[in-house]
Amino acid sequence: MKLGNKVIETDAAAPADSKLDPAKISALKQDMKDAAKQHADMLKYAGLAQAARVARDTALGTADGQTVNTKGTGLNIITNFRDRLLLDNEDNPEVLTTYGFNVIVGSAKAPTKAAAKQAAK
Repeated sequence: MKLGNKVIETDAAAPADSKLDPAKISALKQDMKDAAKQHADMLKYAGLAQAARVARDTALGTADGQTVNTKGTGLNIITNFRDRLLLDNEDNPEVLTTYGFNVIVGSAKAPTKAAAKQAAK
């Protein structure tokens, strides 16, 4: 926008000496006016979007300074539900998958040196 406005300003300073098409200068003026309005709207909406992100993150419990222990947040409540479901389904933790939790049952073995070397190739 700076360059467009500078072109308009320079052309207006010496209109008799201008080598620029007056119709295109007029179109450029309108474009710069429209761009300035859109820029102002963008700044306004960027602030609103940031405020909405902060409100969302605070409700979820993922905002700065919040942890899983921040009472009443989505993360805190979901974690409490998960823990309760795990207690109730100690013998069958796969039940949690019906609630959307990713459950992996079993234990992973550390790879042997030969397997690790093979995987690195």
